[in-house]
Amino acid sequence: MINMKIDGSTGNLVIENGSIVRVQSDDAIGQNAQATLQHVLKEWFLNEDSGIDYFGKILVKNYDNAKAERIIKKAVRGAFGIANIESFSITRNGKALTCTFTVITTNNTRITLSEDVIL
Repeated sequence: MINMKIDGSTGNLVIENGSIVRVQSDDAIGQNAQATLQHVLKEWFLNEDSGIDYFGKILVKNYDNAKAERIIKKAVRGAFGIANIESFSITRNGKALTCTFTVITTNNTRITLSEDVIL
């Protein structure tokens, strides 16, 4: 798998010496898992059914951590290149979530990621 590299702090494509930087293999899989967490339901005009329903099912008045974990883990499992989730935890602070997880890729590599989702 080869992707264009995205700057994690700005969300912009990384350009060096006038060329778009690419990531591949496990780096691309990790970046794809992080992008999956940032993809909000109805956000993408080409497919409003894709994404995680943060506003309708996760960041609701009666927050349920187990339900949030189930929904987000399902999305991560569906990310390209993810074979299995080894560990997963969520911390909520208002409308911000921090997801920390370890996955096994389809290349049989273990990757640990921590992603802040701020809505």
